[in-house]
Amino acid sequence: MKSPFDVLDEKEMAETINEGMELLQNLEVKMKENSYILVKNYWSFIDIRIFLKDVIKNVMSEVNKFSGHLGVIVLLKEESFRERHWQVRLYLVFYSLSCF
Repeated sequence: MKSPFDVLDEKEMAETINEGMELLQNLEVKMKENSYILVKNYWSFIDIRIFLKDVIKNVMSEVNKFSGHLGVIVLLKEESFRERHWQVRLYLVFYSLSCF
């Protein structure tokens, strides 16, 4: 039985990332500079303005970070990346964590 990781399609993932970035860029262009949502804080009674352009920029930044990992995901799916490679990677991760 294949895991969800095994059925990931790199082309579909790249297309989804590109479409999402395009939508975010279009939204950013159409968004007015001062557009915000008002968040009510009932504990301090201070309303917080969250500017939507900032939210869009943050989401775009996160998408860009993730798209940088796409190559690693493709590499990990390779048939040549055998079980012994996973074991070495896990050993290195646990070793590096134990050094702290």
